[in-house]
Amino acid sequence: MTMDPPAAAPTPEAYATTSVLAFACNERANFPFTAPPTSYNPAVPLSSVSSSSGGSSGSHVTIGAAHIDLPGTTFDPATFEAGFGYAPSAITVTVRGNPVSSPIAVEQATTATKDLNTQTHEFDIPGSPSEGDMLVAVFRTGNLRAWTPPAGWSVAYNSNDDVGATAGLLVIFKVSDGSEGETTITATTDAITRATVAFWQVSGDPTVVQATVDDGNAVPPNHTPAGGSAQTAWLVASTYQRSNASASAVPAGYTANTPLHQGNLSTGSTSSAHSRLAAAYKVAEAASETPGSFTWDIGGTLPTGVTISVR
Repeated sequence: MTMDPPAAAPTPEAYATTSVLAFACNERANFPFTAPPTSYNPAVPLSSVSSSSGGSSGSHVTIGAAHIDLPGTTFDPATFEAGFGYAPSAITVTVRGNPVSSPIAVEQATTATKDLNTQTHEFDIPGSPSEGDMLVAVFRTGNLRAWTPPAGWSVAYNSNDDVGATAGLLVIFKVSDGSEGETTITATTDAITRATVAFWQVSGDPTVVQATVDDGNAVPPNHTPAGGSAQTAWLVASTYQRSNASASAVPAGYTANTPLHQGNLSTGSTSSAHSRLAAAYKVAEAASETPGSFTWDIGGTLPTGVTISVR
């Protein structure tokens, strides 16, 4: 005779480990199970009985057990084999480890500017971010202005809080609820100025954003986020107070945002209301990152470099 533990269909989700435990039993003492389901590992021993006296008394029971480690979401252990038995029954149990999260990935990376001398600085979020994605933005003014971040966004860096900061810089982030597509981020400054923006959308259900800013140097600084080594989206920006500088290359191993850089106006040089910003990203598992330099045709005043970790 055979006994079939039922198929198990847990919630469809990727898991790091899945063990399937299959059990079968019958009311009989002298017909032990002789083989586990195909490909399953038998318990040691495969079968145990409550008595060796034989017969089919209701006080006798034989049980068989086996297990297997499998990927996937649906399991059918097939059959145990036994000689004979009464009142058969079978159970399938799945034991699963922690869910496997999706890998960290940068879904969108862009730069933008709205060449308006204003206190209200807007950025239109492109595409349709998915719920759980991390949205990150860097706003840079040409001169030192006090920033007010948009409602609903958290702050990783605000030059308002950096004693001695020379340039207006704001790094903000939020976990998407799936409704931000084609909506606008609005940050404000205490006086009119022009601003440039870098934006990234990071998938993989990241939860932590940290930033290191070097006020006075356009090279993105070394950044060591809390938590040790982990898969991380490293987001970097290089900025100047200048209107006519152009970036032509990103740090080695990085991918440029699209477009690589943005700026206010194309005339003049170091007007206090003008800024230039270049941005890039990469994904790598590391505990720390030293990005290296962007390549600019000319420099500018009030440089700042930004390195952000998303993990």
